[in-house]
Amino acid sequence: MEGMTLLSRVRDWWTEFLSGTPAAPRAVIFNRLGISLASRPDSTGQVHQIEWSKVGAVYAYKQDCLSVDQICILFADLGGEVRLVITEDDAGYQQLVEDLPKHLPGCLAPADWFQKVAFPAFETNWTELYRIPFVTSPDGAIVASMEKMADSVSTAELQLITGHLRQAIPAGLSGSLCFWGEWFGRPHDNRHTLISCEAGPNALRLLFDQNESLSIWSPRGLTIKGPCFSIADARRVRWEWFAYGRAATHEHLYFMEFVRSGEIITPSTNVDWYNPSLEPDAAQPAVELVNRLD
Repeated sequence: MEGMTLLSRVRDWWTEFLSGTPAAPRAVIFNRLGISLASRPDSTGQVHQIEWSKVGAVYAYKQDCLSVDQICILFADLGGEVRLVITEDDAGYQQLVEDLPKHLPGCLAPADWFQKVAFPAFETNWTELYRIPFVTSPDGAIVASMEKMADSVSTAELQLITGHLRQAIPAGLSGSLCFWGEWFGRPHDNRHTLISCEAGPNALRLLFDQNESLSIWSPRGLTIKGPCFSIADARRVRWEWFAYGRAATHEHLYFMEFVRSGEIITPSTNVDWYNPSLEPDAAQPAVELVNRLD
């Protein structure tokens, strides 16, 4: 299964719980190579997996199940995307958390984090157990707030936006990008041409001509005018690009990300050649592709 981004995966788990659909019993299987999950304790059918060498970060947190809490362990890969979420109800959970420091040197042992996560009750208590420095560390407060939000965009609306953009691509959608009032680079200094788009679970993914990608969670309010388009609002926006003129490798992959919680938009970036001052404006469109000639 393809990796899902951290905030979207946690949100989807919470939405599944609210829907009243019980999670199928699962079993944790791990060895010297990595970890996988089987759909039930007596099954060998793997549903998610990750190699130890590809683990970029591990987080522990609690899911409020109304009458009880459930501790969860989340594994992100080197790109910061979720590959695995294991709960304390999964068979093999306890042995895994005890053995994590053996497989991930520097990872906190249960004695070092359990009290922080378990208490106080009914709080998320987002706790970092392990992280390679270049892997993006998410804001636990944002995760906690998103867990309690119902998905505000229907699949039909997402498909409608995707369809309109696909129809407009042949005529040309090209310009500079702006996210909640924050330009990528100087205003009108860059030019990006949309070449494809696809709809995923609650998110829209746009691909551009220079191997760049734009992911938009819960997009709303699409407007297309000539070669330009705008999306009025979104829950989260992430722009990714490889350093121009350099090889398209992980160490050259950069991002700008904006996560909205109410009227607060939290920006982040791994740009390292200057200290960007990002001040997004919630009154501006979440995404704009602007062409000053049109």
